[in-house]
Amino acid sequence: MYNYKLIISYDGSQYFGWQKTISGPSIEETLQTCLTTLLQQKIILQAASRTDRGVHAYGQVVNFFAVIKIPLSTFLFRLNQLLPKDIRALSIKKVADSFHPTLDVLSKSYVYNIYNASYPSAFYHQYSWHIHENINIKKMESESKSLIGNHDFSSFTNRKEQNNVREIYSINMQQKSKSLLQITVTGNNFLYKMVRNIVGSLVYVGCRKLLCYDLLSLLKAKDRKLAGVCAPANGLFLQEIHYDQEKMYNDL
Repeated sequence: MYNYKLIISYDGSQYFGWQKTISGPSIEETLQTCLTTLLQQKIILQAASRTDRGVHAYGQVVNFFAVIKIPLSTFLFRLNQLLPKDIRALSIKKVADSFHPTLDVLSKSYVYNIYNASYPSAFYHQYSWHIHENINIKKMESESKSLIGNHDFSSFTNRKEQNNVREIYSINMQQKSKSLLQITVTGNNFLYKMVRNIVGSLVYVGCRKLLCYDLLSLLKAKDRKLAGVCAPANGLFLQEIHYDQEKMYNDL
């Protein structure tokens, strides 16, 4: 058996998230069906991130085991011919048998698009959150620093877990155009809807709507009800997954 690491991108607009579900089409099931057809064997996929319904990805990482040695030079072309146009296979590499795309993650980066203008964009409406009020980006940047580091993020999750401590490495804001703001969040791992709740709270800070005095107070409160709204799924993109490269290939 050979272990393969596949990087894919997708537009999540028409899918019910990564994970297979009876509710409707999923990224996992669609990719699994195409790989099974191509390789003529049952394929089981593991993914670095189980993105929610409507969330997109620039660089989702999955792995699968194949009984044959895949001809890498032609494989992506053949796979992309089978995949729908809103899912693309970007790269494939043979990796160590021990590699696991979820358990071996060092960090993940997500990008969120905010379109700040009087009216929604004809082009970005599917891939951004439209905010018509004026937002104070400098205030958002200043407050975001309170979230950097190792914290209990109970105020930023919609689901109770045994351990809500996570580490945020960076939160960067970049004005891509007069109206388009991108927020990039990088951390070791994320709670359920954590990035979207962080973005929602930052926007509430920028619009002076936050119930708490500041984000540091919100962290300490550990109360989801005091945070901002959960930002819509369509503005969120899984950007990149980071791994220990040496470990990934150590037993090849």
